[in-house]
Amino acid sequence: GSTSDQKCPTPGCDGSGHITGNYSSHRSLSGCPRINKPKKLLGKDGEPPEPLSASGCPIANKHKMVRATSMTNLSSDFSNENVSIILNRPIKFDGLVCPTPGCDGSGHTSGSYPSHRSLSCCPKASEAFMKASTKLQEGELDLEHDLPDASAFKNDEDLKVLDSEIERLRRENNNMESQLLKLRTDITWMENEYSSHKMANQKLFEQNNDLDSHAKYMRTSLIQSLQGVRLPEFNIPLSEANFDNYLAQLKRFCLDVYHRPQNNNMYGAVKQAIADIKVV
Repeated sequence: GSTSDQKCPTPGCDGSGHITGNYSSHRSLSGCPRINKPKKLLGKDGEPPEPLSASGCPIANKHKMVRATSMTNLSSDFSNENVSIILNRPIKFDGLVCPTPGCDGSGHTSGSYPSHRSLSCCPKASEAFMKASTKLQEGELDLEHDLPDASAFKNDEDLKVLDSEIERLRRENNNMESQLLKLRTDITWMENEYSSHKMANQKLFEQNNDLDSHAKYMRTSLIQSLQGVRLPEFNIPLSEANFDNYLAQLKRFCLDVYHRPQNNNMYGAVKQAIADIKVV
């Protein structure tokens, strides 16, 4: 037959392509690119299976959208064919994950991109840092519960600022605790002093009561003992009401004994009358 009637003897091959890649067609087994493929890769009747594609992969489509958005900023000198080639290049997805705990990589702090891969672009990390900074300024930060994970902050400088604020709060807290401890010590000392003074006052009060009781006993005993002793200038009976006047005259009488010897008998009677009074 003619040259145009010659076809590749490989089943299912239409003669396109060449094993060397130097020709657009072939007519023999030696030039057939399909003949060297393992049979397990060929489908039924020698037909190759459907080629592998990322068109159905949601992750591939997501990053394809990101790349398509970025392509709008490229120069208009690219032709549709070049853009298609760039968009269909294989994408490496290893490591394209935001390190912020609980973040799926969507969104961007600048709002210019639909996704991100770093802490500096993570809106959740930025939000957590701003929230912690606000609480620090307002003095409402609970150091045990309100602090987010360290990986939620944008960079080392932010962490240094936060550490500085925490250290300042700790110093102020320690200072307040020292003042509170001193105040408690002073209060304890004052309470002890108050207790001591209270006990001393109670003791004095009891002593005064004892003295009052003893004074009343002595007064009553003197009145009873001196009932029979009549002073020259005191002619009324001795009683509780006139005892003070009687006692004043008795004092003058005793002082005049040295100048008036005749009063010695009266002085002896008074001495004998009060001899039985017990002085405690």
